[in-house]
Amino acid sequence: MMKTNASALFLLLSGAVLTAPASVAAQGTPTSSASTEPSKVYTNVEQMPQLPTGGGSKALIEGIQRSILRTNPGVAKSAKGRVIVAFTIGADGLFKDGYIDTGIGSGPDGAVLAAINKMPRLLPGRQQGQRVPVQMRLPITFPILPPAPTPAP
Repeated sequence: MMKTNASALFLLLSGAVLTAPASVAAQGTPTSSASTEPSKVYTNVEQMPQLPTGGGSKALIEGIQRSILRTNPGVAKSAKGRVIVAFTIGADGLFKDGYIDTGIGSGPDGAVLAAINKMPRLLPGRQQGQRVPVQMRLPITFPILPPAPTPAP
């Protein structure tokens, strides 16, 4: 009788062990309607994210620098060096997950992060016609000087 109970217990436990991973896996599998954000984050795509006015990475850098000049002119003019900021532009065009990759100090680093958090929604990156999230890294060089006035024609 002991052998029968042990065998039944073994079969019962074996069945539970064999079915548990499948049910756990089914619970953890995301459905396509649960998230519209693609899981892959690109670093280089056919069409990189850009401001609605265009201009590519250069215009993004200039926009960040203008924001720093407006909000923190002391740091913009006195800091020296280059801050490398990294962030992701989501498929929705919003800045996400910004961080300082290479910094030069808390003042300039904080000013750069504050500036990217104030940036407008971008035109998202595109790959094969689909909007995709793109991770970018941009150099912001200090000191940031105001743009030279353009001569009147």
